[in-house]
Formats: sequence, structure tokens, C-alpha cells
Amino acid sequence: MIRFASRLGVLSLFVLLSSYNAAYADSGVNAEGELSRQMMEIRKQLREIQDEVGKLSGRIEKLEAMVPPQRQPQKVTMRLGDAPRLGDPKAKFGIVEFSDFQCPYCRRFHAETFPQLQKSYIDAGKVALIVKDFPLDFHQAAMSAALVVNCIGKQDAKRFWDVQGELFAHQDRLGDDFYRELVKKYGLDQQKFESCVGDAKQKKLVEDDLQYAQSLGVEGTPTFFIGRIEGDKLVDAMPLVGAQPYSVFAQIIESLSEQQDKQL
Repeated sequence: MIRFASRLGVLSLFVLLSSYNAAYADSGVNAEGELSRQMMEIRKQLREIQDEVGKLSGRIEKLEAMVPPQRQPQKVTMRLGDAPRLGDPKAKFGIVEFSDFQCPYCRRFHAETFPQLQKSYIDAGKVALIVKDFPLDFHQAAMSAALVVNCIGKQDAKRFWDVQGELFAHQDRLGDDFYRELVKKYGLDQQKFESCVGDAKQKKLVEDDLQYAQSLGVEGTPTFFIGRIEGDKLVDAMPLVGAQPYSVFAQIIESLSEQQDKQL
């Protein structure tokens, strides 16, 4: 910004000299006295320009000092627990997703970004997706939807992912009738399902996810953490907030992979 102010002063001088030269040439005046007078006027105006540039530079320095330095997102280490995991159990990298089944941005991620991630990284055995719950209190169906998908997953782990996709795709249908329809569609035991959904322990597990997320600084959905999987932990995990495009996830994953290759 200071260099810009200096260039502004030089540019002003150039414009000023050009205007005087043009006026002098047009007038046809060749008197030495007139030339001397004009040069004195130019010097006077130049000093005024320099004074203004100096004041402007001072203001810019003060403004720059007021701007806080940009902070890099803080990496965290987090426990994975028994959360549903999609991908190779031996995958070196993981994406932990905190989501809400009534969140439109979570739906966008699963509709637009997740299929590409699954094809390029999850199905290839490089990355595992770990899902945790973060039902927002202003989404009335979020808690019940979380209970539904978790209880279905307890009956059939593979169906967890099918039902998750159904819930995101049909957010406008979230409710008991739709849940019973899903249980029937995937051939699950209705009585076991209802018993699980009504169990206070299941709700406590969802609330534990919510509280754990808040301890990590999660404020909204979807929020992701991308890092290395070491045993039951995700280490050096970089937070990523919002329904980001595939390219952002890919860049972080490739960066982690390059760092690991250098350490080998």
C-alpha cells in the first residue's frame, strides 16, 4: 500500500509536468522569465503532493497495523470411538463428519461432493469416512433422524449408509411414517428398531457426540476434520467447515499424503 502511495506521487508529478509542457508549447512563449516562474510553481505543487503522500502513507501504516494477522486453523487430535466408518479399516487417512440430517448444506455435501470423494479416495482404500452426530436444536427432526439411522445401523451396519442417503435425499419426509417405511424397505425388525429408538441410552450417545463436537469448537454443520488415522484417533486433523467442493477435500488429502511420504 505504501508503494502504491509513492507511485501515486510520481504519477501526479508526471501529469503535472505534462500539463505544463503542453500549455507552454501551445502558448508559444519563449521568455526565460516565464519558464522560471512555471518551474517555481511546479516545485511548489510538487512539495504539496509530497506532503499529501507522506500523510497518506502514515494513515495506511496505521490501518495495516490494525488488521490482525490471519490465523491458520488449529489442528486437533480426536477420538473416533465406535462411530460408523465407511472404507478400508486400514485406511491411513480419515474424514470425520459432524452432520445434521435436516441441514440443507449437509444434504448438498452428500449429493455433490461425497460421490466424488467415495470414488477417488474411499473406494480406493486411501480414506475412511467417520460419521458423528451434531443435531441442531432448531431442527425439530434432526435428533429423531439421528436415532433412526443409528438404530438401523445396529441391526445392519451396511444399511446405515443406505438409510443415511435416504434421509438426506428426502429431508422433506423426515418423520415416523417415513422411518417405518425405511425399516420395511430394508427388511429390518420393526420391534427391535422401535425399542432401540426409544432407549434413552441411544439418545445419550447422540448427545455425547454433540458435546464432544462442541469441545472441539464445532458450531455448525457440516463440519469436517481431515487427518491421519492412528489406532482409535484422528491426529493432526484440519477442520473444514461447510459444504466445500471436492477440490478442497482433495487438496487437503493430497497434502497429507505428501507429508507422510516425506517422512518415510
